[in-house]
Amino acid sequence: MHLLRLLTFIILAGLSAACASNARQSETVRSRQIDRALNQGGQFYLHGCYARALEYFMEAHERSTAADYLPGIAASLNGIANAYYQMDDPHSAVRVFAEALEAYQRLNDHDNSVRVLSNQAAALVRAAKPHEAAVKLDQADALAGRDAGLRVLRLKNRAL
Repeated sequence: MHLLRLLTFIILAGLSAACASNARQSETVRSRQIDRALNQGGQFYLHGCYARALEYFMEAHERSTAADYLPGIAASLNGIANAYYQMDDPHSAVRVFAEALEAYQRLNDHDNSVRVLSNQAAALVRAAKPHEAAVKLDQADALAGRDAGLRVLRLKNRAL
């Protein structure tokens, strides 16, 4: 009887390890699919194909959301917002930038939060809301502090 329990335990432990291994493998596959979609979107974006880029960023967002992968959610939302901005849809860009900012703040990612705030300010200017844009740039200034690289980005957007 004792031997039967021991064998059962060993078999269950082996199955458990196999399941954990499969979960890790599927997580890696999901991560690669998300990265691939983000990279493809980025390539189309860099070549000015914003509608195609948007498709890939949407795919990355869908996959990231399904996997509850917050870095992918944040990056895909940022890509979606940038595509909307380039496609001359500043209102959608502003809305999605707000969602991206929330995700980056949940990640405690100050650098990308500053970038999103600066980009959101540019979209607000395009949407003829300069006062709201100034508020976003003030938030970016407060968040960035003395970071020289981020300061250049903020100064460029202030020049708008």
